[in-house]
Amino acid sequence: MVSMDDFIKRLAEPTATPGGGAASAAVAIIANSLVSMVAGLTNGKKGYEKSANVVVEILKAAASRQSDLEDLMRMDEDAFQEIVKAWKLPRDTPEHVEIRAKRLAEAAKKAIEVPWKIAAVASSILDDALTLTKYGLKSAITDSGCAGEFARSAAFGVIQNIRINLLSIQDNDYVAEQIMKIHFFTEDIEERYSAINNEIESYLSRQRSKNA
Repeated sequence: MVSMDDFIKRLAEPTATPGGGAASAAVAIIANSLVSMVAGLTNGKKGYEKSANVVVEILKAAASRQSDLEDLMRMDEDAFQEIVKAWKLPRDTPEHVEIRAKRLAEAAKKAIEVPWKIAAVASSILDDALTLTKYGLKSAITDSGCAGEFARSAAFGVIQNIRINLLSIQDNDYVAEQIMKIHFFTEDIEERYSAINNEIESYLSRQRSKNA
């Protein structure tokens, strides 16, 4: 994988790729790293023995997700390049217009698959962030919250890419199915995101009461 500095420089360039999808995967990597950090800080810590098995599983999952997200950054760029190629197809005859529309729809569907994979990984990071706000090191609870913030942003970021790629698809049933999937997915993300913030606020309130 290219360094983060190189990626940021490429992201700032006036080119089609990398774009929002790859950037969202990069944000998910940051969220995943925070999850790994908090789990690592909790692992073996006195007073957190009951969380040991959960924390170890989170550490394993985080290690696996890191390479998955790096692959998905590249895959998102590759998928969007296929859309760019379809855009460049000729449309000077009705036949060319039809061919171009078909190729564009096919490329758009492939480009939608990768963001959903990124969204799924971001969702799993959000799950672990929520678990760590409950059972992780309390002095790092806001770091778990930051992981949740970034995971949510990554998920919602790629959803934006899915939504715009749906505009290139004339299959009404497919589009309706995707819109419904987006609706339920985002509702679920928001529910768990709220749960994270509730856990943090509850902990902070208890601490403020102790210090009062």
